[in-house]
Amino acid sequence: MDRFLVLLHREWMQHHRGWLILALAPPLLALVFLPVAQFDVRGELPEGPALLALALLIYLFGALALASASMVFQASGLARRDQQDRSIEFWQSLPVSHLQSVGATVLMHLLLWPLMVLLLAFVAGQVVAFAAAMRLQGSAALAVLADPAWWGFSAAMLVRLLVGVPLAMAWFAPLVLVGMAAAAWLKRWGVPGVFAAVVFAALVGKRVFGTDLVLRTVGQWVSNGLQALTPMAGDGFKASPASTLESLTAAVWTNLGERLRDLADPYFAVGLAFAAAGFALLVLKRARG
Repeated sequence: MDRFLVLLHREWMQHHRGWLILALAPPLLALVFLPVAQFDVRGELPEGPALLALALLIYLFGALALASASMVFQASGLARRDQQDRSIEFWQSLPVSHLQSVGATVLMHLLLWPLMVLLLAFVAGQVVAFAAAMRLQGSAALAVLADPAWWGFSAAMLVRLLVGVPLAMAWFAPLVLVGMAAAAWLKRWGVPGVFAAVVFAALVGKRVFGTDLVLRTVGQWVSNGLQALTPMAGDGFKASPASTLESLTAAVWTNLGERLRDLADPYFAVGLAFAAAGFALLVLKRARG
């Protein structure tokens, strides 16, 4: 376990600067531009708790979407990082298994890093949400701070996302790990090769077998992953002026139940199988040097 923690610390030391910039830049930019921003609001604008909830939701989803996009963008480069900087011989000389080496990289980038962004974004999101509400509705928005129901809603949002982030990463895992494995084995042609293989399989499936199963499967992985990052997606959340904190909190818990029920979807099991295959190929490639 100590060796595995050292490997996790290595990932942190190599990437923490960029991670912190990605996590802290959005709230700083939001607070700088909110006082001078011009809002072109069309239609009826939610008031009070509903507006704060909507602002917090938009900010959290944006921060987590940015973190997810950066994770996907970095993934292909991680597969051959040690070969490119010629440190593979050093790491293979250490008493650490290939399973641990790959596992630490995957765990840090697919789970721990997004969770760190979530915690930072949740704290910053409270400030940004109140700043946005004050910009639109004045100091009346501050009255919600004294309402215990707001903090109950915020706690429900935090729990929902602490569950939702791992769920989202699990849905994205087949795409990320297969892409990483392809990059490890095929180098720069890996990711384009995976894309071409998906397109080819989709065309064959549609024209020969009359099915769009391939695109539907990939689409389910992406859409369910995004839904897992959205605490109040769907019909359960209606940000109307009449919305109360209690009704919004209930909508969050309802949404959590819906996302957990998504795990029974056969597409999720298929995704885990592809993710496991990608991980195994990464370990095999590292063992072969």
